[in-house]
Amino acid sequence: MLEGLLALLVTLAVVYALVMRSAAPRWMLLAVAVVPFWPQLYVGLVLPDLWYAGLLAIFLLLLARRNLLAAACMMFPLMLSRESTSLTLVCLLIACWRPLRWPGRLLAFGAGLAGTLLIGRLTLHNPGNMDSVPESIYLLAKAPWNLLRNVLGIVPWSNVNGSLCRVPEWRYTLPFHVGLLHTVGMCGFSFDQPQETLAAALTTFGLLPLLAVFLWTRGRRAGVHHPANNVAKHNSPLIRFCLLYGGVSFVLAPMLGAWAPRLFGYSWPLSLIAVPLLFHGLSEAYGEALTSKRAAAGLVFLGLHLVVCGLGFKYLSWSLIGLTLMLYLVGFAVLRWWFGPPVRQAGKRLHSNPQQAASEA
Repeated sequence: MLEGLLALLVTLAVVYALVMRSAAPRWMLLAVAVVPFWPQLYVGLVLPDLWYAGLLAIFLLLLARRNLLAAACMMFPLMLSRESTSLTLVCLLIACWRPLRWPGRLLAFGAGLAGTLLIGRLTLHNPGNMDSVPESIYLLAKAPWNLLRNVLGIVPWSNVNGSLCRVPEWRYTLPFHVGLLHTVGMCGFSFDQPQETLAAALTTFGLLPLLAVFLWTRGRRAGVHHPANNVAKHNSPLIRFCLLYGGVSFVLAPMLGAWAPRLFGYSWPLSLIAVPLLFHGLSEAYGEALTSKRAAAGLVFLGLHLVVCGLGFKYLSWSLIGLTLMLYLVGFAVLRWWFGPPVRQAGKRLHSNPQQAASEA
């Protein structure tokens, strides 16, 4: 519990330090605090998630300070903590390929490899997974197995994992054995797991994923994230990593397991770090919208976000999921009214009237 509390405090401290440094409205502090992600993270205390979140927060802080070599070294403790650091490493190399340069790239890859080799050494006499299949096959088979169950509502079955049903409705005997696995099948259809998956996707971070997509698209349209923009240059490593890692983690969540809220929680850098940072530069492109009376629309969006977060703390029936989807639609409409069209792009003023723009030119 002390280790979990320390990791939670480190994660909170880093998140709020980055939020306070951003150009986001001050109500973002409340929006970040109320998401169901935080209690869900602490509930899974026996799992490495909370410890990993603390390490990842330190890694993100190093990216924010552009200490890329130290961030690359963090691949070693991260890999020791969870095997999914392979995704973290890939996202780091993609998002920060140019600023890392070859020393940083090799250091990141070497640190991750060292962590993998050490884990292999420490688990040399590990009895293996409970399905008694090779670890590589086990990890590859997880994605389609969980996709069938969590998204399509198809309940899979195998002779080594018959916990979902005793007698499958359909089965197929493989022409070869993979460990003890020799037969696969299907128990039938059940939409309980897709219901839980959709509810977790909509509520784990409230409306912040919607805000992330909206701010990113509006920033791209206004040229805020253009490489020539000074704000984009300053925040590029951190924002690029959080968008890539968080976005991929969010999309892959239904393929990783059956505990949907926990798995969507892996994407927390997208909603808790990238969203506040994406407000950088928007004051120039949308200055009138962010400073005028329409700025009160942000408080309306916050209210909708609080309602969605509140729904995340209870069981969501299909009717409540429908209500949550309607709140998403209302939130999107509020965001469109709040920001309106951009008034500047890459330092140049935009016009909704082409004739006026041509005459000024």
